[in-house]
This record gives sequence, C-alpha cells and structure tokens, in this order.
Amino acid sequence: MTVVSRFNAGSGGRPAPDVPAGLVELMGRLAGPPDFWDRPEGEFGPLTDTYETGREERERANSLYRLGSKALARDELVAAAQWLGEAASAGHPGALFRLAVVALRAGGEWADDAGYLVAEAARHGHGDATRLLGALGHRRPGPGTATAVPEDPRYYEEVRTRLRVPEEMLRADPGTPRPGGDR
Repeated sequence: MTVVSRFNAGSGGRPAPDVPAGLVELMGRLAGPPDFWDRPEGEFGPLTDTYETGREERERANSLYRLGSKALARDELVAAAQWLGEAASAGHPGALFRLAVVALRAGGEWADDAGYLVAEAARHGHGDATRLLGALGHRRPGPGTATAVPEDPRYYEEVRTRLRVPEEMLRADPGTPRPGGDR
C-alpha cells in the first residue's frame, strides 16, 4: 500500500501522520459525487449581489444549505425546512430548489408553494428549476438544444415527477425546424 505524507501548517512544523493512499481514495468515494450548488465561497449566481450579505453571511448560508441537505436526505423535513429556508433567504438557488422538495414531500397546502419555490430557484439561476419551469409553462427547449445533465441529480427527478412534468416536455419539439432549415 502506498503511503501519503502531509505537512500541516498548524502542526508545529511536524509532519502529519502518514495516511495510506487507499484510505484517501476511499474517503473521496464516501464523500459522494460533487454537489453543484455547494458553494463554500458564497457565489450563488446572478442575483448574489442583490442581497445585502457579506461573504461571511453567504458562507454561513452555504453551510446551512449543506445541513439542510443532510436533513432532507434523512427525510427530517422540519430541520431541512429550517436550514434550507434560512439559506434560501440569503439567495442560495440550491436551497430554494431543495426547499421545493421539502414542500412537495410535506404535501397538502405546502405542495402549492413548490411551484413558487421552483420559480424562485430559476430566477436565481438554478438550471434544473429553469427547465422545469419552462415545461410547467408548456414551453419546450429550443431546437438543437441538448438534454441538459441535471445540476441536482439527487432531487431533480423527484421534483419533476411530483410536479407532474412529462419527460417529453423537457425535450425539443420534434416538429420545430432546426437552425439551417433541417427538420
């Protein structure tokens, strides 16, 4: 087994204990796929600057997004709603989208709020929300548009299904001429 040695600045000049390379690889796999909307630096998209929040507040909002996401993954809807709601109030697009998941799972009158949350996530630059919102408005993607890979693969399909968005509404209209006159 290969050994990886690291130097930690706060270790008083002593090298950190050796960590087997296999363990580093395993830890990377356990972390799971990267989260498109996990933005520790606080850059949330086109409306970031419209919120009167400093970098530290946006970093906190991102941490709340991560906590809310963990609660949502465990189906702890109250905790998820609290944390994601606070992150959403700072303009976090991913929090807005996942808050829609909370609303849809809660059902009843909360499900009515999901459309609003998806629209807000789209307004804040969330690509999945933009596609779903277009489909809810009976607008297909433009001709020649490739099917986008979901930004939030963990919850995209759940939101699409619960909002009753047919898959075919997310594909370009086959009857629309392509640029250049071809069909």
